[in-house]
Amino acid sequence: MLHQQQFDELRSYWRELQRQNDGRVPRRRQFNPMRVPRLLPYIMLIERRGEYDLHVRLAGTALEAAAGRSLTGQCYLEFYDESQWGFFADMTAAMCDQPCGCRLDREVTFLSGRTMEMHSFNLPFSTEEGEVRYLLGVMAMRRSVHHYGTADDNKIKSFMVRDFEFIDLGYGVPVDEQVKAQLAKIPA
Repeated sequence: MLHQQQFDELRSYWRELQRQNDGRVPRRRQFNPMRVPRLLPYIMLIERRGEYDLHVRLAGTALEAAAGRSLTGQCYLEFYDESQWGFFADMTAAMCDQPCGCRLDREVTFLSGRTMEMHSFNLPFSTEEGEVRYLLGVMAMRRSVHHYGTADDNKIKSFMVRDFEFIDLGYGVPVDEQVKAQLAKIPA
């Protein structure tokens, strides 16, 4: 299980890469997973290829075990009900348009009926040309995670956001109205 210390470890490593990139958002290819080996099972790298095309480029073994299937190569939004896609698409767009970090604490309920608390911390990365289109996140799960039933049973039926904040990494954060709009899109 991850704690704030591991979130801080990822942020510290990200800051080091930012310094190496002359203060700009680090490039994805700068990221060396072996520099944060304790976090690898809990890491997810998402590429924003379009508004609703959030491609999972890499998912750690603990995350795949929790999902009961391979996540790498999938669209991140497909794990959620379509009515929930807008929140994640908008949050991702905000982080890429105004490079910032994000902390998201939520309780999710799966089709199988199991419920789990998920805590994630996400940081932006750019292409070689400087376009911010990658998010590297680390996720902690607060309950025992066991696979029940089929992969379809482990699709997220609903979620409730407990806490959500954009984190200023030196480039500002989306304005308060944008944050409120993000939170308003969360299904009840």
